[in-house]
Amino acid sequence: MTGRLAAEFVRHELVARLAALMPAPAAELRGSLVASALIGLALMRYVIRVEPLASAPREDVVAAVAPTIQRYLTGEIASPAAGGAERSA
Repeated sequence: MTGRLAAEFVRHELVARLAALMPAPAAELRGSLVASALIGLALMRYVIRVEPLASAPREDVVAAVAPTIQRYLTGEIASPAAGGAERSA
């Protein structure tokens, strides 16, 4: 898969789908952040196999990553389109 095709796949199949599920402002930014975190995690854990991440128990990885993913989904994030920090209800 070329870089352009990979970018289009990520944009349409991951980011757009995630953004469509989020009613919050900055949905595309939130979707991009979630996708980048999960793709990076998968790359480091399963493709490049960087230790100790590659052999860490699944539960430990989830416990470490979940708060950040949750913040990307529902928490306060900086949004250039919103003129700075966005506050969620």
